[in-house]
Amino acid sequence: MYTIQNSTFAPSQDQPGNEYETSFEYHCSIVLGVAFLCTMFIALKRIVYSHAQGGTETTVVTAFYSLILITSALRGVWFLVFTSGLLKLQVSYEPSAIMAFSHKQWLCTFLHDLFQSLGSISLFSIFILILVFWADILKKYFEPGAKRNKPMATFQSLVICLILIEIANCSFFLWGFYSSEGMILANASLLAIVSIVCVWQITTFSNQFRTVLKTLGAINQVKSKCKVVANSKTLQMNFLYIDVACPLRCQLRAKLSVLFG
Repeated sequence: MYTIQNSTFAPSQDQPGNEYETSFEYHCSIVLGVAFLCTMFIALKRIVYSHAQGGTETTVVTAFYSLILITSALRGVWFLVFTSGLLKLQVSYEPSAIMAFSHKQWLCTFLHDLFQSLGSISLFSIFILILVFWADILKKYFEPGAKRNKPMATFQSLVICLILIEIANCSFFLWGFYSSEGMILANASLLAIVSIVCVWQITTFSNQFRTVLKTLGAINQVKSKCKVVANSKTLQMNFLYIDVACPLRCQLRAKLSVLFG
């Protein structure tokens, strides 16, 4: 899957049948790697700012930007080190069946796939964090009397489960149960399942949020109508006072002035 060059790395040119990255793909990898590193520093800055502000939402904000930082770091290393060839490696876009400890490039292949899968898991963890807190908010409206679990505890359990699956996948590769192609297939299957579940939950929660917002809008509209009716009655009473009480007061004052001079 990889070839080591004795001379300095030079991106391969567009040639028929070349299975390695082209010059354009090489420069794109460099740009994407630098962009992810910039994103990493921005996330780190936001984490420091969140800690300085404090408050009840500090834990959630810190977790959110920490996941962005981890994802950016893993993706930056993957693009700059493995994909762009800064370690004098050329990456084949055709997966090869390499068994652990049986090829001189098995370690590079293992690290390449490991960084790629960990970056994807950390990326999906961001969506999992959002969905967990969405579920907690919606449970407050749809099941007001039900016991609510801590969202961060649920999030940590799900992420730990994904990490354990990845550890098992790496262990099976190192023990020789399957080759690097099997490891790639297992990672792809895991991420496909996670992405389908995330899309399904996002669709479901979006519809539930729409229902909640419509209900709250209807309640606010009823309250506004009640306020308008109450204000109208108050205005009617004021006008009645002006139309009835004021003329009677003037007539009484005129009669009193006639009687008592």
